[in-house]
Amino acid sequence: MKLKKKYAVVTILGGFGNQLFQLCFANSLKEKGFKVFINTGVLNKVLNEESPVITRRDLVLPVNYFGFKELSNFQYQLIKTLEKFPFRILVKKFNENNFDVSQSKTLNLFSGYWQDFKYINENKEFLIEALSKNKNIKESIKFKPYNGSTALHVRRTDYIPLGEELSLDFYISSLNFMKKNVKNFHYSIFTDDINWVKSQNIFSDAKNIYSSDDILHDFSEMLKCQNFIVGNSTFSLMAAHIKENINTKIVIADPWFRNNEYKKLFNEDWIKINNV
Repeated sequence: MKLKKKYAVVTILGGFGNQLFQLCFANSLKEKGFKVFINTGVLNKVLNEESPVITRRDLVLPVNYFGFKELSNFQYQLIKTLEKFPFRILVKKFNENNFDVSQSKTLNLFSGYWQDFKYINENKEFLIEALSKNKNIKESIKFKPYNGSTALHVRRTDYIPLGEELSLDFYISSLNFMKKNVKNFHYSIFTDDINWVKSQNIFSDAKNIYSSDDILHDFSEMLKCQNFIVGNSTFSLMAAHIKENINTKIVIADPWFRNNEYKKLFNEDWIKINNV
């Protein structure tokens, strides 16, 4: 990697929704003139062996779909060298709390989730174009949803240890809102805890329940819906954001998390249901 201008290395963390946030952030850096590389080395690693909440993740879509190159092992080793004295004067590390583009140096390392709604609003067309390189997602993006069709996302398994799973009251309130405000309302559930969903009477009228290990299949099916009960997961938030139009109603949890502060992850006209 010849340091002719300003370079950026964006580390990919977390699941599919988080990965899309980070790739949108990477594109924002590219638009600012950085030469961007993507570091996927953290994926598939347990960051803390003592933590039961760390989940192994895979890169869901190739980074070249988004117009980027992955950091090679040689480039990674070069960065490790440049981080050391006396070369570190060339290197700046950024996270979500200290990022200031005016403070950037020759080589800039970005580690964080970059969950700021401005990044996906600014890069919506970029995101749609990149995702459309997957045939099934492309078809789902173009699919005209049936009136009243709604995706309800229930995420629990990795949220339970954090105490951030949503209550039944949230789902009851969300479904009641949709039933009162959406003509021809019907819904499908997307979940990582199918046994819990099937045990709850409030979900007995769901048209479909999706709980597969195929992330892109479930994401594609979600994109076929008109409305979304996102809850507090960036996976369904991304589907809602991509498919949103003037007729779409989107419900989110407020606050997003009860025990951790979060930036605003919604547009002003989205419906906020109390998360207690």
